[in-house]
Amino acid sequence: MLKPVQKNAEISLLAPQADPTAAKKRLGAAVDLSTQGKGRSGEVLEQKSADDGKAADRNKFASLGAEAPVQQGAPSEDILVVCRGGATPLGGMHRRPRWQGYFGQPPGVLIPGSAPVTASEAAQSARDKKLFLRDLVAAYYPVDHPKLHFVEGRLDLKKIGPLGRTDEVGKLKKVALTVPQGLGGDWTFSPLAKSKGFELDLNRALEQHAKLTKTLLDRGVEVYLLAQPDKASEAVYATDTLTAIGNTAMIGNPKHEARKLETEKFKGGVQLETFGGSKGPIEFGDVLLAHSGGTQFVFQGYQSWRSTEESVDALKNALGYLESRGNIDPFVHIPVRLTGDDTLHIDYVTNYAGEGSQRRMTLYREGIADPSAIERMMQALGIDKSQVIEISREEMLAGAANIESIDPRTVMVIDNPGTQRVIAALQRAGLEVITLPFDQMSQKDGTVHCCTAQLLRD
Repeated sequence: MLKPVQKNAEISLLAPQADPTAAKKRLGAAVDLSTQGKGRSGEVLEQKSADDGKAADRNKFASLGAEAPVQQGAPSEDILVVCRGGATPLGGMHRRPRWQGYFGQPPGVLIPGSAPVTASEAAQSARDKKLFLRDLVAAYYPVDHPKLHFVEGRLDLKKIGPLGRTDEVGKLKKVALTVPQGLGGDWTFSPLAKSKGFELDLNRALEQHAKLTKTLLDRGVEVYLLAQPDKASEAVYATDTLTAIGNTAMIGNPKHEARKLETEKFKGGVQLETFGGSKGPIEFGDVLLAHSGGTQFVFQGYQSWRSTEESVDALKNALGYLESRGNIDPFVHIPVRLTGDDTLHIDYVTNYAGEGSQRRMTLYREGIADPSAIERMMQALGIDKSQVIEISREEMLAGAANIESIDPRTVMVIDNPGTQRVIAALQRAGLEVITLPFDQMSQKDGTVHCCTAQLLRD
């Protein structure tokens, strides 16, 4: 088992000697974390005896709980339960003789004919889940990297300072990411997942998220890797609930309960709920920053899937509070009314990379209801029409606008057919473009910008 090294009361660092090979062995000799992300979370599709290996192979599932302890009084025959949508560990198959409950469902979801779960079994489930998650991190992430910190408890924002940023392109130095173990959950309040459904291979999702993590680490970025609650199925899109504005960490005020769970993970910072309450929800996917001439520009999308008109006043009041305390420069707040139909957040409709003549703005024009807001953003960014990369609805839904800069000359873009034109345009501008596979990670309308909670930029 992995033994975390205590940095402080809130942050655990996985031991440098954590062995990915051993972790994978603990996860199962033939681990296949593929899920068929259809149906409701917890839906039991099949039950098979443990010796029905051929059927298990046909379904491309494997036992993940090879070392999971058998509870006292359990039936002698192990049951392999195939579930979809994240009810079992990562939606796969595992040996738990009487109950399920690693991810997606609490202990107490019963296999037909079993006895109720006792308090001691529930406690064992929590312990098993924690150990399983540690092994998962050790198996996929570069846990021996000195700049990677695995946070099992709450992230104390006061203890990881300094924090702050004024734009989207300064040299990125500190971020928070979230392990996507809950991504297979059935909460799908996002355009693509809502309309098309999703079929998630969480093994590939973990590989893709780990590659994003390694890319940031290789570029000198300090990464705080969070373990969010299992039911927070979109927590991997970490920027929505945590960011920095000026020199202050900000905690979002999500519209939906499934995302409010994420905010309980943070300690310190400014809580936006203070300024808007339930009537002013704010996710930071709807907030983009730019800075010029001593002025802090804040672009805020509203009337998206996750925000309302009240969100505008809520953020403006919070910015006024920061300015009064000297935490941000004098600011210009630019509300950007979105069309709502396909617009989950502003960062899926527009963003920018580079500086000076290399600066480029990605833009899905039809996603913005007020054309004058586009002109105001372009003016704040100091660009003209030749520096705007206009994209289609199909390209927008493919994540072409949702780019993330590592520094003024380097930008990350996901790699799929719908992003190729944007990649080429950024390269023609002289920017280094790092492409990342993200087909599994993006199934709930989130890519690299959504996944990266920016905590410190130069």
